[in-house]
Amino acid sequence: MMKWRLAGLSMCAGALGLCCTAGEAPAEKAVTLDAWTEQYLTAAGSGVWITGLEFKGAAGTSLGILNTMSEHVQVGGRPLALRMPPYDVIVTDRQMRLRVQYIDSVGALQSYDVLIGPYESLTPKVIGHFRPPKSAIPIYVMEGWAYLSGTSPKGETTRASASGKGTHIIVQVVKTPTVDVQRVFLVGNATDEVEVVSKVVQPDGSVDKATLTALDTYVEIGADGKVGSPQAINAAPPDVQQFVTYVKNQAAAAGL
Repeated sequence: MMKWRLAGLSMCAGALGLCCTAGEAPAEKAVTLDAWTEQYLTAAGSGVWITGLEFKGAAGTSLGILNTMSEHVQVGGRPLALRMPPYDVIVTDRQMRLRVQYIDSVGALQSYDVLIGPYESLTPKVIGHFRPPKSAIPIYVMEGWAYLSGTSPKGETTRASASGKGTHIIVQVVKTPTVDVQRVFLVGNATDEVEVVSKVVQPDGSVDKATLTALDTYVEIGADGKVGSPQAINAAPPDVQQFVTYVKNQAAAAGL
């Protein structure tokens, strides 16, 4: 079950689809971000919008434009993406797609898409939120995983921050009684780079960091805040490789 609070409207995702306090669950639709929605998001300036939610129907599981209330309210004949306030915590056992955009320090419009979700019994739910706009709006992953794709994706965990330009990043946070690990993966183009910077100041005053420059590489951030050396994903333990393959497949299915 997923619950979140958005602009005074309480909603939930039940076992068979979406529901809210007013109106019935919408019919399953295969919808993509069309030109009208793109124009709406661009005109709206900085912010975060929920643009897709996984739900189950007669045809199986899909991820489409979030159109709760679309049976009751439409603008221009199309459902609107829902805006999400900063610091509102997302807790979900479903996949959710979001669009993030902001005005950077030189006045340019930057954007990236995010797909978040659980992963089997290792992280049965995802918990996270978005930081208020400064020079960027990063997604803060507290548990689960996030796939970031766009002109300037930025992610954070309790231990580190990760940023890139025009690339694809996976941020993973696992915290169980037996596993406590955080990872950042570069899964974009071969010319992309992702900078990973620790948030923990070491006893000597230094701050660990690493730059991922090769496609399909990753780093782990330890409990002490130290950032490991970049490693090839194809040389990672089998469970890590399986996780990356799963997330890549989910992102492709979501159109990212």
